[in-house]
Amino acid sequence: MPDPVAGEKLPRPEVIFFDLFGTIFRWSKSPRVAIAEVLAAHDYHVGPDAVLRARREIERKLPARDEFPTDFEPQYWNHYNEEMLRKLQVPPTPELLAAIEAEIRQNVDLGLQPDAMPALQALKRTGVSLGVISNATFGARRDFLRLKLGPFFPQVVISQAVHARKPDPHIFLVALSKFGCAPTRAWMVGDEVETDIK
Repeated sequence: MPDPVAGEKLPRPEVIFFDLFGTIFRWSKSPRVAIAEVLAAHDYHVGPDAVLRARREIERKLPARDEFPTDFEPQYWNHYNEEMLRKLQVPPTPELLAAIEAEIRQNVDLGLQPDAMPALQALKRTGVSLGVISNATFGARRDFLRLKLGPFFPQVVISQAVHARKPDPHIFLVALSKFGCAPTRAWMVGDEVETDIK
């Protein structure tokens, strides 16, 4: 489908897909900031941007043993943080891993973006179908339900469930198939150009 010309009205979509983290969800404190603060407290001066780069690199190449567990969320994040510290050239000691886990558990909460609920309510009134496509672990489903998003999204596709991460076309095709929708009749709303848009 060609890019629209400036001012041209886009055709009404059959489905609008949303990313979760950074789009619908909002952190009370950014995980990269929380991790950088823990590292600084242990005399490793690594900035939040370096933490983010390490996390993104890990997420592009997650090991198969951890990408798809259904019941091992703590193990997943422990391995994730170990790999992140190695990429930052910081020894992944048990003490440091425990400090990161405690900081995330105590000070990083997940809520909704201020405009998320009004926007979703307005879209639902139009009758357009809404779905989720997110690079996330199974744990995101708990937050999804806790934040009462179920009524808005009949289909939620997360990377851990379909063995593919955005921008892999497979995860998008799985989501489209759940609605019987052609790619040209769907919109994607997200906060990352590389994974959500391109």
